[in-house]
Order: sequence, then structure tokens, then C-alpha cells
Amino acid sequence: MKFFYKKFELWLLIPLFLLFFLGIIFFGNIIKYHYTGSKKYETFQKVFVFIIDLPRNLNPKNFMQLLDKNLNPSKDLIVNTDSNQKTMYQNKNIEFGFKKFKSNSRNELLIIARYNAELKRSVAEIIDLKTLQVIFTYLPDIDKINSLTDTTREEFKNLLVDQSLERYRIVHPYIEDDGSLIFQSESPLVKINLCNKILWVNDDNKYHHSIEKDLNDNFIVPVHIFPFDYKKEIIGERYESFFDDGIARVSNHGKTLYEKSVAQIFEENGLRNLLFSYSRFENDPLHLNDIEEAKTDTLYWKKGDLFLSLRNISAVVHYRPETNKILKVIRGKFSLQHDIDIINDHSISIFNNNAYNTYQGNKHLGKFNEIVVYDFKNDKFYSNKREVFEKYKIKTMNGGLVEYFDDGSILADTQDQGRIVLIDKNGLIEWEFNNIYNNNSYFVSWSRLIKNQEKVTKIKNAIKNKKC
Repeated sequence: MKFFYKKFELWLLIPLFLLFFLGIIFFGNIIKYHYTGSKKYETFQKVFVFIIDLPRNLNPKNFMQLLDKNLNPSKDLIVNTDSNQKTMYQNKNIEFGFKKFKSNSRNELLIIARYNAELKRSVAEIIDLKTLQVIFTYLPDIDKINSLTDTTREEFKNLLVDQSLERYRIVHPYIEDDGSLIFQSESPLVKINLCNKILWVNDDNKYHHSIEKDLNDNFIVPVHIFPFDYKKEIIGERYESFFDDGIARVSNHGKTLYEKSVAQIFEENGLRNLLFSYSRFENDPLHLNDIEEAKTDTLYWKKGDLFLSLRNISAVVHYRPETNKILKVIRGKFSLQHDIDIINDHSISIFNNNAYNTYQGNKHLGKFNEIVVYDFKNDKFYSNKREVFEKYKIKTMNGGLVEYFDDGSILADTQDQGRIVLIDKNGLIEWEFNNIYNNNSYFVSWSRLIKNQEKVTKIKNAIKNKKC
């Protein structure tokens, strides 16, 4: 005890205070490096971030999750493969790549966006469906793309961490005739060429989900608008206090031509009650995940009308931008859906995820996905391929889409299985693709079918003649 009562020279506190002050500066800079995505002193970053999160990290479950995330950043991109999938075909182990079940001569191309666990990054691959071979692979420079984004803005402050090379997901890439590729990862919208050269980066907003071309050859894409367009007294002003989903049109040169908040569209059409009638405030009431534009006039819609898939209210909205009018809110035999397709002059198809929100999170209360067809002519729903989807265990709670071949075949992309399946017009599986590495399934992120033979030829010629 005598130690505590010994005289202490005050001057000794000076170097201690100096070391403490320098330590604070060092600690602050390391934290700054982490939140700006710098790769300096990465080991210190992990240790110091763990320290500042210590109260939460003392929970054993959180501790293990954080440790795992830092040791394996790409684990975020492992999907929850259905446990029955491994016994789908006579208990054989499923391997990476294509497995062919029947022959069929096809001339289409398929663009697969997937996480390549071997490379520890996302890639986009062009597949020749005649041979099921990869004829080209895109490897965009994610670090360069991120460096061209204004990370001082609130919506992008964590971009360099959340969308680093190992975590970036190329989503629903759109390919042009010259092979240039347009994509996003709930991030800026990006265009690159066949040499992976960045042609432009549009960071006006965060773009997400589907990418399509409109009648004027512009891109039409869902966005998170910030600062918000909708009423601040209802949704607040802080980033992520609300997801202000909107419709954006972007030119081929990467310029934003138009954006409109879907919440504002609801407000202007007297439908605020569909957004804010929950017992608690919901910051993502709509969750826009697909925009499908009508290309022709019919008895039931006009050219330029939009069909909006709003997942979180399990609704498809028929919207006319020309008059800013919501013509119909379609709700019925589908839940937490994705992907709308116009399939004839009086019907649309909807990818029904058949999932529901429960106290344990999103769950499949229905066993499998299905295609639901809504017929405007008689205001009725029809189920399409339900038995086929059940037979082949097509099941994803999140994401998912279908593509239609001219011969009546369909392609199903099931994000949560890391799987793509081609089913012929007779309901027989032609082939399946599984994105598997070391017994883990990884994301496929909305593949795209190229059917137009003129475009197929141009893309193949562009690949053949590219000069990098």
C-alpha cells in the first residue's frame, strides 16, 4: 500500500499526456481510414473498430459475427441454400457450373452476374447458350469506380467499405450492341466497355435493382433519392430515416434526365394511406424493385405506361407518367414479389416470391416460388408453372426473376439459391447453373437473356474485334 502514497514528480505527467494525446490522434486517424475505405493499417482498423463497438460486441453472438465478417468479408455474399437442394437429383453432390439434362439447339446469349468466390469478387459473364460456354468475362475496376464517386455525401460515406471489391455485387447488368455494360450494386450507376474501361459513373443517387431501356433509348432504373423529395415532416431528413424510392431515367452518356419519388406519386394520387397506415413508422414502405415500361398501345395500357413492383406492400402499380396518374393498384395472389413482364396485349406476369414477414423475419409460408399472371381483360389471376417450380425446388425469398424464350421455355434466376434453371415449354428441365465454391452457394444477381439475333451477332462481333 505504501506505493500509492509515494511522492510523484508532476513533470512526469507531461510525456504521459503527450503520449495520450498522440494516441488519440492515431486512434482517430485509424477510425477515419476505416470509414473512408482506406487500406492503410487494416489490422489496426479491425482492432479499433472492435473497441469502439465493445458494448455491443460483448454479446457473444455479435462477437462471433463481427469476427467472422472481418476474417471473411465475402461471407456476406454466401446465400442461404435450401437444405433440400443437395438431394434434388438422386442425392448427387451439386457442383459448380452448368449441368445439362437434355439437348436443345439455342442461339441466345445469357448475361450472368455472379459472385466469383475463387476470385473473391463479382463478375459478369456472357454465356453462349448453344455451347453453355463463357465467351467473355467482365472484371470492372471497382476501386477506380469508387474513386470516381463523391464519398463526402451522406449516402456514399460508407461506400468504400460496403462496396469494396470483395463486397460489390454487379446487379442486373444491361449489355449494349458494342458490348458495353451498365450495372450497379445499390450504388452509382456505371458504364464500362469490353476492355473494362470506365465510360461514366453517375453518382447522382444510389441506383438499385432492375435496369431497363425506355422508348427513348435511355436507362430506366429505381433509385434511392436523397435529399428526400417527399415531405420532411413525415419522413424526416436524416439519411436512411426513410428510403425514398424513385424512378430515374439516365441517358446513354450517363446524365440524369428525370427522377420522381414514388412516395410523392402516391401522395399526388391520394394514396398516402398505403404508405403510412402502419401502427409503427416504416422507413421502407414501398421497396421498388422493378420498372417495366409498355412499348405498345393496347386496350389496357398506353405506350410509355410503367408497371412498378412494390415489394413491401405486395403490389404492382400501373402508372402513367404522361399524366402522373396511378391507374390501378394490383394486389392479390402474390407476396413480396419481384420482376414484372408484359407477356401479351392484356396480361403481365409477376415473379411471386411467396414469402411473408414474420416475427423471425422473411419466411416462406408457401413452399416455392411461382409465376402469377394477371389478366387485365377479366381482372383475374392465374398461376403459371407452379407444379414445375415445386418439382425443381425453385425457391428464393429475395430477388429472383424469369425470362421468356420465344419457344415457350422459361429461365428462372433464384438469387438465394445461387442458381439459374432453364425449363422447356413441356415443363422439363433443360439445364441448371449453380454458383458453388467450397460447398457454399454464392449470389447470382439477376441474369439477362439476349434473344434478338441481330444483337447477338453484334455482341459476338464486338468481342471478336475488341482491341484493348
